[in-house]
Amino acid sequence: MNKKRIWWISIISWLIVTTVLSIVAPGAKEYAEGNQNAGLPDDALSIVADQQIEKHFPEDGGMPLFPVIHKADGLTEDEIRTFTEALASIETDTEYGKIEMPPIKISI
Repeated sequence: MNKKRIWWISIISWLIVTTVLSIVAPGAKEYAEGNQNAGLPDDALSIVADQQIEKHFPEDGGMPLFPVIHKADGLTEDEIRTFTEALASIETDTEYGKIEMPPIKISI
């Protein structure tokens, strides 16, 4: 056989095998899985915060606000109580319109 004929047989065989395998073999999408929570565990703080945002602010166009206070020496109970009372008073303030407050959970 001459080299040209072997080359054509190789190309035709490759095309036939490729076509048959693309029809018969399962696609990669059948084995793909979505990456839920970006690989983080369900109890990661960022995942819990995202769930709370969805629970208390469901796509209604509002802007969620999560206050975070920090003090290098730690917060006293009076400072925490004062801050909590200030947050609770925002709900009754009419300057900003209707404000809905989710239950306040304090993490110390």
